Amino acid sequence: NGSFKLGGYYHMHGNLNVGVQKNFGLYGVAEQEITDKFSLFAQIGLSPRSINNHNHFYSLGFNLKTPFRKRENDVFGMAIAYAGIDSNEIGSETAVELTYQLNIYKSLYVRPDIQYIINPAGTDQKLDNALVGFLRFGVEF
Repeated sequence: NGSFKLGGYYHMHGNLNVGVQKNFGLYGVAEQEITDKFSLFAQIGLSPRSINNHNHFYSLGFNLKTPFRKRENDVFGMAIAYAGIDSNEIGSETAVELTYQLNIYKSLYVRPDIQYIINPAGTDQKLDNALVGFLRFGVEF
């Protein structure tokens, strides 16, 4: 069982006095279930280099459902992502991510996430590699 999604965006911003800025891009997402517990995914995003600092993005990863026998609704995930930033001298960045969705109740979960970012490149400054963590809470209806 799998899915493939293609999409795009078009954005206009500004007014007649300042001028109108236009931007657009395309993206694709693919997910393939290998077994009932293991799936792979890939993402790609592209936008014009002439008007975007961050103009290409690629990621690959997997999700593992029921990583522990007594936690049948939990999900462990791992991914690697590359963000191409061509308009600065710092270059591009790569992130490695680990996440675990801990289902507390039927529709309530907590999801810790940790990312190691190699060569953070979203600014004009050269930054050291970064370790980032955050915690998400979710309710599904």
